[in-house]
Amino acid sequence: MPGRAAPPALVGVSLGPARSHAVVIQNRSVITSLSVAGPDPAELFARIASEFRLPVAGIVVDIGRLLLERILRQPAELSAVAMIRVVPRPASDPALGRHPDDVIERLITQRFTVPGGHDLFGHELRRLDREALSAVCREIAAHPARCVAVVAAGAGTQPRHEREVADAVQAAVPDARISAAHEFGGQGLAAREATVVLNAALATAAQDVLDGCERAAQRAMPGVPLHIARGDGGWNSASRLRVLPVLGLGATDALQLRGAAEVAGGDCRVLLRRTPHPVVGDVRRGLVAVRPQVLRDLDTALVVPTATLARAGPDPGAGPAGDVPLVVA
Repeated sequence: MPGRAAPPALVGVSLGPARSHAVVIQNRSVITSLSVAGPDPAELFARIASEFRLPVAGIVVDIGRLLLERILRQPAELSAVAMIRVVPRPASDPALGRHPDDVIERLITQRFTVPGGHDLFGHELRRLDREALSAVCREIAAHPARCVAVVAAGAGTQPRHEREVADAVQAAVPDARISAAHEFGGQGLAAREATVVLNAALATAAQDVLDGCERAAQRAMPGVPLHIARGDGGWNSASRLRVLPVLGLGATDALQLRGAAEVAGGDCRVLLRRTPHPVVGDVRRGLVAVRPQVLRDLDTALVVPTATLARAGPDPGAGPAGDVPLVVA
């Protein structure tokens, strides 16, 4: 009897500022791995296409390291952000009007407060001040910044004020790119504000990176589906990540956990070699353990879920997850 045809392979790519890496996985085994200098995906994709001849089912690209590099070391390359808070009254102290994380606050070039907002049960705390909103829209229109972040008190339960503010800004500034906190869910004004500010600031940088990925993939492997990794271990289309680039942060950790579990053949606890301290994460039923938490490299709390990593103790296989294999990656 003729043997079965080999199943298509999966290609995983991680783009980094200094080096970029790729692995080809087939039947849960690494067939090929390679790396190139720099973040440009064109050379990497071309090498994959020339050195690997079997059919490819899809490509998953991690752009999280590039986005993180822009935030921490190249903030001048990010989009300037106009921040609108919708809360019952302005902060009584200037320190309370700022975001507690300096990394986030440095990305904000304009700050506005529009009276309004709801409580956690969806009850209106104050009617939306449309006169103040009109004044804010005029100021934003007169300023060159075109990336706008909006966060309203209680918008996770009742997003009506947040949506009205976003609609008003869009009508006044048709070319504005608006990030609204209710699109991400979650609780906590500071965490929701950090999420929308980063999402707005990353808009142009993420688009440039994603455009390069799509061009490189189309030239090297035309017709092969291209997916962009998320920080929760899943992936989306490039068009989705253009709108919500903050979802790409933390994807490197999540991909490493999923990749190790895929090669190991099932659920496991993964030990990631890190300096100075290794960390561990878990994969259960094929899914990375995730939760909304502080993004480790930024030390910033976001509301989007990222892979849950814990500092490894002397026995990383012990504890509630000790009944599953420990895999070192």
